[in-house]
Amino acid sequence: MANLSVRQAGVSDLDRCAEVLGSAFADYPWTRWCVDGDDHVGRITALQRVSLEVVGFPLGMVWASSSANRMVSVAVWSDGRTAIDPETWVMLADRSRPLHGDRLGHAMAAEQGGHPRPNTHHLFLETMGTDPQRQREGHGSAVLRPGLDLADERGSVCALETSTIENVAFYQTVGFDVVDHRTVVGGGPNVWTMWRTPTSPNRRL
Repeated sequence: MANLSVRQAGVSDLDRCAEVLGSAFADYPWTRWCVDGDDHVGRITALQRVSLEVVGFPLGMVWASSSANRMVSVAVWSDGRTAIDPETWVMLADRSRPLHGDRLGHAMAAEQGGHPRPNTHHLFLETMGTDPQRQREGHGSAVLRPGLDLADERGSVCALETSTIENVAFYQTVGFDVVDHRTVVGGGPNVWTMWRTPTSPNRRL
């Protein structure tokens, strides 16, 4: 923990951020369901890179946790008030589809399952991942903290989705509660929707 540091990441960090997230989601139920097994980690890394390049860096907020100057954890947030134009969504979809390979149909069907979002201003945790070799060292909690603190300053709800019960337990330690659970049809993964109430709900923008 002594060497752990957190900072806001920039475009120059794109490749390393994608690499961290690619390795973090190598055995994740959602990506196993939605991403071709051929060069699986490479495909996930490329998908994360596209998402960061098109949406995460220009329109969202990206934080990174490092140890001994080596990035090991990444968190990407979006602001519910930020409008994303249709052209950006089309670009993201066009660049992402080929990377799913033979699981594209599964990915498209899985996205149709419903995603309850807060009906008030909120921050959404688009993704968070830690290098598997550096987990359980406090990086996940640390890299989430700037987004959680920002939500508390604004009096905003935080929301996320996850596909493992272990992640549910982890997010509960930083204040999230389960508000919805579904299973992707056809034998797909579980999906838990979790929300976090701000610790200072009376301070709102």
